[in-house]
Amino acid sequence: MARRITGRSHGDPRTADTRAKVKDDYRPSRDEILRYIAENPDRAGKRDIAKAFALRGDDRIWLKDILRDLQDEGVLTKERKQLARVGALPHVAVLDIFGRDGDGILLAHPAEA
Repeated sequence: MARRITGRSHGDPRTADTRAKVKDDYRPSRDEILRYIAENPDRAGKRDIAKAFALRGDDRIWLKDILRDLQDEGVLTKERKQLARVGALPHVAVLDIFGRDGDGILLAHPAEA
């Protein structure tokens, strides 16, 4: 007696229809990408953005082109594979302390000028 293999059926037309419906051709807008980068500065690389929006294959190439366009327009900057909006402050910065004010609060400026 032949053994029956359980699991996904490759010849079943019902599973092919289901797989076709699951595939979604959603591509986020530029505003949605910028909003994601602003809300998730620690996870703002190409890979993380693609994962957040479930982009695969050709959609990842499309994302790469959009991010390059945003960099060329001066909307985004890229440092160490992380993207950030222009003018956004980093979470951690190296500062040079140069004194105290009247209330005893330290006065500092960024070490990188």
